Order: sequence, then structure tokens, then C-alpha cells
Amino acid sequence: MYISDGRMNTLLAFSHDGVMEWKTGGTGEGPGLFSNIGQLAVGGDTVAVCNMACGRVDLFSATDGHWLSSIPVYRPFDVEFLPNGNLVVASLLQEDLITIFTPGSEKVLSFGSWDPPGNEVLNNLFAASNRNIQIDLIADSVLAVNSYYFNWNQLYDLHNPETPRSFRRDLPFPEEPVQVGGDGMFRGKIYVNDISAYNDLIYVLLRPISTGWDLPDRFATRPEEDLDFSMIDVFNIDGQYIGSFAFRRCVGRLQWHNGNLYGATDETGELIRFAPF
Repeated sequence: MYISDGRMNTLLAFSHDGVMEWKTGGTGEGPGLFSNIGQLAVGGDTVAVCNMACGRVDLFSATDGHWLSSIPVYRPFDVEFLPNGNLVVASLLQEDLITIFTPGSEKVLSFGSWDPPGNEVLNNLFAASNRNIQIDLIADSVLAVNSYYFNWNQLYDLHNPETPRSFRRDLPFPEEPVQVGGDGMFRGKIYVNDISAYNDLIYVLLRPISTGWDLPDRFATRPEEDLDFSMIDVFNIDGQYIGSFAFRRCVGRLQWHNGNLYGATDETGELIRFAPF
């Protein structure tokens, strides 16, 4: 298991029983160092890591963590490996939303844009956030895209990327526009925390922005500590909503692997493995 640690700007590798095998990186701009480390992906014996403030995707050995090479990308937000070994990179500040590179950093293809309805200002205001754009690969040829700040998702067929499909779920309460207050904080109902795919299904994690969000009447008399949960919405590969299930509120990241669902927690710094269901 590979984890990017944003506080320490390090890349860490763990065995599945939780033993740390190696760590590498540190704060800096030279080879193997990070300035605002972001999302990562693993392909074969290589780990690709977004090095946002340095403007590149860094490639490391998955075996021992030594630095291999870098691919220049302006503010890369997320990465995914394709089955053929090419690398998919998402960035709001490149000419196109998605760029595909060979492992040798040769550009293969670029396409797409991020244009959800309303609040276009957020795309520029939070251009440096590593949560702004997230991607995941479905069935080896469909790319799912979402953002931390929008209840909005896109699907790109990599065989025909010029005609993306967009989808969202109408939530069972009134949605308020996300706004920027005087203290620079966001005000609204929810964050769309993460997106992950498994068995041709798309899982979207949503959670309240704060415990003070407006609760439905039937929950109004319950203590908020009893309502400490988020929801995962499940969609099929066509973007049709299937259902939802409750989830621990503290989990801010999702990842499917070998039939298990992993969640990374914000407050406690843990990686939780959930049983298959």
C-alpha cells in the first residue's frame, strides 16, 4: 500500500499488515523531493506521484522507493495508469483537463474541460488544491472525474474522449451554492470528497461540510454525535444512480483494491480496510 503524506511531503510504502517497508521524499524541489505532494497511482513496479508546486509528476520504484524520472505537468492534481503503461494526468491549469503521457514523458493525447454549473470562480480560486480534481479508471477505458467542491461528475470514454457524459445526484435536501466567506472558508451543504470505481460501478463519497449543516426535521432532536456519518452514492458506468450506504464521517479518501474498500481518515491519520459486501 502506498500513501502520500501531505504534512511531511513524503511517499510511504506499507505491507498489507501495516508494516512500513520504506519511505522517501521530503520537502524541496530537487529530484525525489516534493513541494505540495498530491495524489498517486501504481502501475507495475512504478509509483507515479503528483508533485504539484514543482509542476511535475514524479516516478518512483515501487520496490524500494528510489526516484526514476519526472514528467512536466503544471499543477497535476491526480494520476492513473492505463493498462498499456501510459499515464493519465488531470490538471485544471493545463490547456486541457486530461493529458495522457508515455512513461518516457511523451505526450500522447489531451482532451476535456471542467465546467460544472455555477460557481465557476472556484476553479481559479482553488487551482492549487490537491482535492480540486480527482479521477479513477473504470473497466480500463472509461475515466471518471469529479471535484471536491462540486456535486458533479464526468465520464470520458478514452476511445472517444471528445463527447463526455456528465451526471450528478439530486440530493434529498435543498442544495445551497458553495460560497467563499470573509475568512476564506467555504459555506454550503456538502463536499464531494472522493470518487472510486470497482466492478464497473462508481462510488462517490459525500459528507457534510460541518456538523452545523441543516438536518431534516426527523433528525432535528437527535444529538449531532449520533449523526456522525457520510454517504457513498453508487452509480453505474452510464452515470445512473443506484443507491447509497452510510459511512464513517472521518473517512476522506476511498480506494478499492482486490475487492476490499479502503478509507483514509482525516482526523486520526489511519487507513481502514472494510470487509467486502
